[in-house]
Amino acid sequence: MKAALGSNPSYIWRSLLWSRPLLEKGLYWKIGNGQKIATFADCWIPGKGVYQNNSPIPQNFSMVNTLIRNGEWNEQLVNELFPSHVASKILSINLSASTQEDSRFLFFDPKGKYSVREGYKSAIGLYDPPVNSSEVHLKSWWQFLWSLSIPPKVCIFWWRVLHNIIPTSGNLLVHHVPTTGACPLCHFAYDSTSHALFSCPAIKSCWKDTRYWSFLKSVRMMEVFDITLWIKSKLNRKDFEFFATRNFAVWMERLRAVHNNDSKKKEINAEWCETMLCGYQEARTSILTLASTYNVNSNRFAIGGVVRNHEGRPLLAFGKKITKPPSIVAAELIAIEEGFQMTQTQHLRINQITSDSLMAVQAVTSPEEDYGYTGAFATKIRNLLASHAHLKLEHVLRTANSVAHSLASFSISSPSPFVWICREFPIWLVKLVIEDLIPI
Repeated sequence: MKAALGSNPSYIWRSLLWSRPLLEKGLYWKIGNGQKIATFADCWIPGKGVYQNNSPIPQNFSMVNTLIRNGEWNEQLVNELFPSHVASKILSINLSASTQEDSRFLFFDPKGKYSVREGYKSAIGLYDPPVNSSEVHLKSWWQFLWSLSIPPKVCIFWWRVLHNIIPTSGNLLVHHVPTTGACPLCHFAYDSTSHALFSCPAIKSCWKDTRYWSFLKSVRMMEVFDITLWIKSKLNRKDFEFFATRNFAVWMERLRAVHNNDSKKKEINAEWCETMLCGYQEARTSILTLASTYNVNSNRFAIGGVVRNHEGRPLLAFGKKITKPPSIVAAELIAIEEGFQMTQTQHLRINQITSDSLMAVQAVTSPEEDYGYTGAFATKIRNLLASHAHLKLEHVLRTANSVAHSLASFSISSPSPFVWICREFPIWLVKLVIEDLIPI
């Protein structure tokens, strides 16, 4: 299994070494005495394969036999070296044959033996099982996918990808559609889902100029679902949205190249998919409307705000009393800052902040430096806008800001700050939102 290709290998030797990753993919260790099995380098954990340990590997426990004591697992040591969900799988392994030597078996064959039939099926990807979205351990993944701010057609595309049902030549062959199963672009490799999206030479040229290439170039003999989860662990939410959308674009360009015999297939780039994603997200713009109020009788200041989506529906409403500011304009600026921080806490993307205080808006947007009471507050807002290029601050008329003012007024009499989300809104607020005529 460790033999090298050599400088001038024969066709037979190259063919034999080509099948080595196939064996490595399916071979698991059956534990006997544990002396041949590397703890952190071999496949031996049920349902886990190789456990990737990010911390320094203890030299004393590099082999599995160091985890065994008197024919039984050293439970305390296993729990110290592995997370609880991995340790439980290890401790479930029967060590009745601990006096025998370690042996290897093929996990995809019922008897653990290799046959040409089973090897062929594995080679063409028939052992890429469809992902069941009802499985408990995948529930969080599906929730993440459907919560992404990407077009629905991209979400559906990824659902098809992860269920291995996009019409690649390989998938068509599996479903008895007359085809060779070979990739229609490179005309050499088997056209599996992972090959079509990541491994095909024609497709690789579409990824090399992107930030994702450093991850994808190391992909080898991995299932598309494993690749996706691995990439997700490396990217933040925004970058993964672009990655998901770019895959959709790559697939669409691939279809165009195949069906139209287009020689410009190497012109696949991120421009049109990024434009599509940005256009979709801008169409779903959320607006944060803010206001402050002052009650003469109680000598109290309060702020209030509401976030609404592109349809005008409220997503979030809040209000709170604030310490007496140096001026009314400063109170409006505090409302803007507090409102933005609230949207960040609730993970809401907003593209526009509106206020009916023209002086507050001008204090932020004016190029002249303000050394008065409001200057420090305005500088904070200005820096906030500079760090979020998509965010705009605009002035609206008082008549278009009635909901925010009602929330600020309600805060004066409220015993504590409040935050209402989605369906938690009181009836009086729902009525105000319906009556409000703020332009979206």
